[in-house]
Amino acid sequence: MRKTRASSRRAVSTVIGAIIVFGIAFTVVYGFFYSVQQDQGMFLKAALQDNLLKAAQGSESIAITGTLVGAAIAFTANNTGIPAIIVSYFLIDLGTGQVVQENSGASSSPALPYVVNQGQSQLFNTGVLFLAGHVYLIKVLTSRGNTFIGTYPPKQPSIKSIGSLVAAGLGSLAMVFTSYEFYSYSHTGGPWTLDIDHPYSGALLPYGPYIALSLQIVNNDPSLGTITIDSHTDLWTYQTCHSGCGSMPLLTFFAANVASNGTITSTTKGSFVPIQIPYGKNATVYFASAYDLSLSSFSAQQIVGNAGRVGKGEYDIFLIVSGAKTWPTNGTLYAQNLPFAASYVTDNIAWFSLSTTTCSRSESTGISLTITNSQFSSGDINQIVLNATGFSSVTASPSSGWNVAVNSGMITWTPKNSAKEINPGGSASFTWSGISNSPLATESIAPFTIYFDSGTITVQQTAMGCYVAT
Repeated sequence: MRKTRASSRRAVSTVIGAIIVFGIAFTVVYGFFYSVQQDQGMFLKAALQDNLLKAAQGSESIAITGTLVGAAIAFTANNTGIPAIIVSYFLIDLGTGQVVQENSGASSSPALPYVVNQGQSQLFNTGVLFLAGHVYLIKVLTSRGNTFIGTYPPKQPSIKSIGSLVAAGLGSLAMVFTSYEFYSYSHTGGPWTLDIDHPYSGALLPYGPYIALSLQIVNNDPSLGTITIDSHTDLWTYQTCHSGCGSMPLLTFFAANVASNGTITSTTKGSFVPIQIPYGKNATVYFASAYDLSLSSFSAQQIVGNAGRVGKGEYDIFLIVSGAKTWPTNGTLYAQNLPFAASYVTDNIAWFSLSTTTCSRSESTGISLTITNSQFSSGDINQIVLNATGFSSVTASPSSGWNVAVNSGMITWTPKNSAKEINPGGSASFTWSGISNSPLATESIAPFTIYFDSGTITVQQTAMGCYVAT
């Protein structure tokens, strides 16, 4: 009996011990796998959040474009992606490498952080005065950690991408569109010298004076070759002749060498020095000669009319390139025809400038419009009509020697007498104000027309614009 009871107690103790050991083992194993499971869950959650953040970062797309507000540097943030929060920006002078402004708070205009919604464009004013000749880098940081970059003065947008398309379809040379300009120059006695410090937009060309043209071209050759431009290269202009052009040759401006001070250095037959443009580089090419300098000496060129040609009006402009292309393993002749621009030839040309390029939807903005009658004009400016119907509360002030009338948003300035008209080479300022009716962060346009008292083409239409802010 005692043996049986002892054996029974030992059996029970064994069972209880086994249960305890099993419980301990089960708890340890379960705890281990539970811990692993929790860690894996946290890892997967963190990985998911990281993926979502990266996806959101990849969906942000903001184009930064430098501009000026008065004399101060500003930039426009154009959001083409998902809504983004701009938390700070840096303005860096690339010439000195110094950070001239670091902004992440209320001192920004508008204050940071700032939400830029999809499709919205917002103007930020740094208040930093622009120093002529300096280049500034603008770095914008978003809350998702993305950095977007722009410059002032702004570089040609997407010149590489545009250039690659041009190289694939039209040729290896692409034009920087805003570089198309013309110059007047002396042509009586002494060397032929361009007024190199006063370029004018090639969109309007003067009728009659001797002029030279220039443009900047970029080498985007797919084979990375160097392109050399020879004397056969020219700007070829075309205008439809109302009665046929007869035997009159088409008007061309051939390439010429120009020194840094504007002096034309290729004036004799065979004196033109070919211009080399390595891959990825650009060069400014001047066109001034009426003849190919490999065939003849330099002769001044002008746009005039005769019995076979009207002379004034719109011209199509083509760049006819002649030369060679070389690369480390080979070389070949090169030619390209690049239709790139149009010019309106007129006997009256006027330019304008604005005192401000920002306006408001909440209060009246005063704008001074300065009109300059170019020295190339044949007539005086005797009327200016501004269409400000896109603004409310429109008012205008008479300029010195000029009357003003405002009728339903249309502003008309007229001189008090012919002596007060704007003569060729003269200028006058006209002040008006209004509240923009355009949405925020868009440009409000006010077309205006300039009238001349004489000449063949007596009307010039153009437009001024201002960016709308609060």
